[in-house]
Amino acid sequence: MLHSGHFAKIFTRLLGTSCSLSWRNDGEQELVWTVKPSHPIADGIENPIVIPEQEMYGELFDIPDPDDLIFISSFAGGEVFRSGVTFTRGKGRIFYFSPGDQEYPVYHHAQIRRVIANAV
Repeated sequence: MLHSGHFAKIFTRLLGTSCSLSWRNDGEQELVWTVKPSHPIADGIENPIVIPEQEMYGELFDIPDPDDLIFISSFAGGEVFRSGVTFTRGKGRIFYFSPGDQEYPVYHHAQIRRVIANAV
C-alpha cells in the first residue's frame, strides 16, 4: 500500500483503525531512515534516503502495532512518521510505504523504486 492508500476502504478494514494521520503539503525535504536494516525490504537501501520535495505525513498515524517497523521519516518541521511498516492478516502480508505524491517525482527516485521492488 503506497502513500495516500492508507485511507483505502480495504486498508482500513484490514487494519481495523481509521488510519488517520497529520499532513501538510509544503514540498519540504523528507529523510527516510532505515531502522530495521536486516529486513529484506531494506536490502541495499541507503540510510537515509533523501527526498528533496515531498508532502509531510506525521504522527499520530492511527494504525495497530506493526509486525515490523522498517522505515521512519523525518521532516523539516520536526515531525516524524512510521513510513514503512508491515502487517500480517490471515495468510497475507501487507507493506505500507508512505513516500510518494502526485505533485512530486518521488517514484522516479532510484532508492524509492528499490524499496518498492524489494517489497513485491
